[in-house]
Amino acid sequence: MGMIKISSLFALDRIVFSSSKTRKDILNEMISKSVNKVTDLDGFAKTVFAREDIVSTGLGQGYAIPHVKNDFVSEFFITVGIIDNGVEWDALDGKPVDIVFLIGGPDGEQNTYLSILSKLSLVIKNPKNKEILLNAECAEFVVDFFSKF
Repeated sequence: MGMIKISSLFALDRIVFSSSKTRKDILNEMISKSVNKVTDLDGFAKTVFAREDIVSTGLGQGYAIPHVKNDFVSEFFITVGIIDNGVEWDALDGKPVDIVFLIGGPDGEQNTYLSILSKLSLVIKNPKNKEILLNAECAEFVVDFFSKF
């Protein structure tokens, strides 16, 4: 896949504004929004939760990036969850998570995956960007925001 614009991985139907109170509920919401990108939603969900059980994907500073690469996904995608009031995620800094990026991709595409993660990391490192995303009021705004990257 080579150089990838992460903006191509976002879509209006994969932006979730959630008031769920648990990591499991939020992940289930996000997984269900990813239905058009996976061939087996249950298999995909099991992989996401198994990955999360190994080690939390809560990076700190209010972000989590659950991610899986498996045969249930034919092309990379990102589903975004923006959470009211944050939720406990067992993050590295012990703080709640309020923005989640669920990354799905095909097995064996490690370089593309690392490229996506690298670009996403650059965006979320900027505290202004977090503020912009937390204040988003619609999916169109979120997709438009990422169109710059």
